[in-house]
Amino acid sequence: MTYDAQLENDDIDLEACLWVTKIDGGNMTDEDYSELRSWIRADAKHKAAFETYATDFLVVDDILSTVSEAISEIEKQGGASRSVLASSNPTKSPRLRNPWSGFAAGLAAACIALVAVMAMGLPSGGAPQPTTGSHFAAHSGDQKTVELPDGSSVMMNTQSEIRVAYTQTERLIYLDKGEAVFDVEKDASRPFTVSSGDTVVRAIGTIFSVRTFSDSVEVLVEEGVVELMPPADIKSKAGSPVSTNGAIRLEQGGYTRVSLSDGISQRAADLEYVERRLAWREGVLSFDQDLLADVVREFNRYSEKEIVIVDDDLAELKIGGVFPIERTDAFLDALEAGFDVEIEYANAERIEISKEK
Repeated sequence: MTYDAQLENDDIDLEACLWVTKIDGGNMTDEDYSELRSWIRADAKHKAAFETYATDFLVVDDILSTVSEAISEIEKQGGASRSVLASSNPTKSPRLRNPWSGFAAGLAAACIALVAVMAMGLPSGGAPQPTTGSHFAAHSGDQKTVELPDGSSVMMNTQSEIRVAYTQTERLIYLDKGEAVFDVEKDASRPFTVSSGDTVVRAIGTIFSVRTFSDSVEVLVEEGVVELMPPADIKSKAGSPVSTNGAIRLEQGGYTRVSLSDGISQRAADLEYVERRLAWREGVLSFDQDLLADVVREFNRYSEKEIVIVDDDLAELKIGGVFPIERTDAFLDALEAGFDVEIEYANAERIEISKEK
């Protein structure tokens, strides 16, 4: 199928989704049903798409055994078929009802997800599956786990945002901000793709993380294999890490950082390093000879008070240890006890680290 043909199918899917949404809301008039009848009759693809969404989101009563029969009545009767397909709310119509409490929100989300895919210029590959929402966020100091329709899950770290757009042929996640770990159910027919800026990571069944920075994206693989596609203008800077098709293959323990300014950097596979970097899932931060500047940056992601290194040369101190995320004070006490530094709580919003006087 050509790209243009796929986009045409996406338009049909979207219109079918919107028709079913309107029926579910109980807002259809005789004129609406007449227009729907004309749209269904115009093209067999229209009827097929409408039947797909109606089957997923609407239930007819015992008078009609299938959604197909209900659609046939629409084609034949026009406005009279309001008695066949109307609101899913039983108080508005006894002939059509929605057995899932709050499922109309899922239907709306499915339409929104399809719009999001089309807006980005990506072919959807089919009708989106119902999700509980297309946008999720973990706020400052929080973490959130999102269960996806296929059994995969996303664990979002603090200050992170994702958008979900599932289709029949692909599972799409957009990491707009922050960091997340993706535990992916195997499904060779529907690759799992995470897009962050212009960097794309694709997997079938694996556990990996993606983290965004101001000018870079970082990928860690805890289990399985992923394929990373960096932006086209960065590939030439990478040298050997990039294969002939422009993809970077990462296996268990793998690490890659894609930077707009520094190109692509990798390190030898090291599962212990990956697990240490992802220790936040257990409520702790783990360091092994990390620079104080990097350690402070990590704590600042969770702390209500900003930690500031006053004397620049302290930034190079090497720090090791495991600290509870919620105990910034424990980290600062250990730092003050182990090094010649002073900790000053300057005000309600700022903590300063300086050389001991």
